[in-house]
Amino acid sequence: MEPIQRSWMTMSYSSICRRVTKVFGEFFKGRCGIKPQPGKVETLSTVVSPKDYKRLWSLLGLLSFHRRFVPGYSDKVQPFQELTNNQKTQSARRDSHEVAMRQVIEDLANADYLVAPDPDAQLVLNTHATQYVVGAILGQVNDGRMEVTEYVARSSLKLNVIRTWEKESYLWAVEVLCDQVGRLHTAKTHPGR
Repeated sequence: MEPIQRSWMTMSYSSICRRVTKVFGEFFKGRCGIKPQPGKVETLSTVVSPKDYKRLWSLLGLLSFHRRFVPGYSDKVQPFQELTNNQKTQSARRDSHEVAMRQVIEDLANADYLVAPDPDAQLVLNTHATQYVVGAILGQVNDGRMEVTEYVARSSLKLNVIRTWEKESYLWAVEVLCDQVGRLHTAKTHPGR
């Protein structure tokens, strides 16, 4: 408690031993990890597809806040990323944009808990790359089953920018997750199309 008091933060004593605590719009649930708050995801499901440039950026920002819960996030929002280059959002919209938005929201609704890294568990890094997206999943093996600790992804708007897919995906993932990769047990790459 002393470090918290020194940093001018306050904490209610009743919240210390709770099994479920809300933190920044997500559930923090003790040893299980974190998961998107169901109320926030339910609100997202009522969002209307953006009709103008400003609302498009607002939606992308909102979805990006929860990106760590969505595997392949960059790949799934690629249609929206393409729209950000076009100021005439209304005329450029297609059905694929609505499908992409609903897919990300559905993935958030079905998101599993992301667990905190266990220093004694074996870490497994899975990387994947396509022509447009590089992504990785960092997981750990606990009691013989795989648990996800983090999803990371990045996309490129230009065609054929990511050329050496397999090497690029692995090196990028190691760079992003460098604080945990020091004890990496297994690394797998899955080149895409």
